[in-house]
Amino acid sequence: RLSAVLPVGIEVTGAARLEDRAPALQEAVTAVTWLAEVESPTDPDAVRAAVERGLAATELPARRRRKGREVTEDLRPVIRSATVQDAPSATGGVVLALELGTHPRSARPEEVLAAFGLTCSRARRTGQWMERDGARLEPLDADTRPRVIEARAS
Repeated sequence: RLSAVLPVGIEVTGAARLEDRAPALQEAVTAVTWLAEVESPTDPDAVRAAVERGLAATELPARRRRKGREVTEDLRPVIRSATVQDAPSATGGVVLALELGTHPRSARPEEVLAAFGLTCSRARRTGQWMERDGARLEPLDADTRPRVIEARAS
């Protein structure tokens, strides 16, 4: 029923009842995974070299707007991994798989690619992750109440 009233392309694939006092999703998610298509350069080796330079850097400063003013923030601590995919996108472009941390700050894929000297044409979030006691969990698995099977009276 929810999918029917959402915009085209957005579909509800699951729902779960949360534990009482479960943390808000924004606070609980610690990492997000993305597939980002690189608009330029179009050569996979050039993209790979740019990513390697970015990952080797101790800082990746980026200009961002925060609360109505321009600030410079270091995006390097946000980037957990960045890998050029072997298979091209449906349009033949180079695809970069990213895992980005969310605390204390997060970053959008296009900001990370720009810090690498790349241009992002589009990005698709592929997962959100919570980390609990060394385990990596999807949000619908982390704070859900255990399912109770109710006995039916015969």
